[in-house]
Amino acid sequence: MNYGYEGATPSSLIKKFTENNHDNITVTYLDGHTSTIPFSEEKKEELYQQLLKQATERNNSNALITAKEKRRWASSFLVGEIIMVLLTPIAILTNKSDKIQLISGIAGSILAIDAVINGHRFKIANDEIKEIKKYAIYLKMKEKIEKNSDQTLFCGVKNEDQEINLNNIDEYSYAKIKKLNRNHQIQQLTNTILTRKAD
Repeated sequence: MNYGYEGATPSSLIKKFTENNHDNITVTYLDGHTSTIPFSEEKKEELYQQLLKQATERNNSNALITAKEKRRWASSFLVGEIIMVLLTPIAILTNKSDKIQLISGIAGSILAIDAVINGHRFKIANDEIKEIKKYAIYLKMKEKIEKNSDQTLFCGVKNEDQEINLNNIDEYSYAKIKKLNRNHQIQQLTNTILTRKAD
C-alpha cells in the first residue's frame, strides 16, 4: 500500500512485510519506519489480515473520489497555466514598454514554475487513482487469485513461481492487474459459450 486514506495515520498503515528466513518479519509502514517481530505463521497471517483490512477500508472510503477531485483541480490549473505561459511571449513582443515586458516575463516564469508543481500534483493524484483501482480489482477477484489453480488467469501478468497477494501487489502495475481482470472476463465468456454449446 502506497497511499493512506482519511482517518488513518501513515505510521499505523502497513506498506508491506518481509519474511527473513523464518527468523523474523520486518514490517514497513507507510511513513517509512520499520519494526521487526519474531516469525510465526500466526503473526504472518495477522499482518496479512491487517493489509486486507486496510485495503478494504480504503476501498470503502472516499479515497477514489478525493483523488479524482485532486486530479481535476490540478489539471484545471495546469491547462490554464500552460495557456498563460504560451501567451507570455506574445505579451512581451507586442508591448514596447520595458516595464510591461519585465512584468510579463516574471509572471510567465512564475506561471511556468506553478505549472510544473501542478503537473506533479496531477501525476501524484493519477498514480493514487491507479493504485486504488488496482486494489479494487484485486479485492473483487481475491478468492480466484488466491486459489491460483488456473494459470491462464495469470497469463502475461506474473511469473509462475510468485503468487500475487496483498503483500506484493505493489510490485505489479495497474496495467498488469487490469490484464488479470481481462483474463478473468475472457475465462468467464469462454465458460458461458462452452456451457451454451453443451446445452
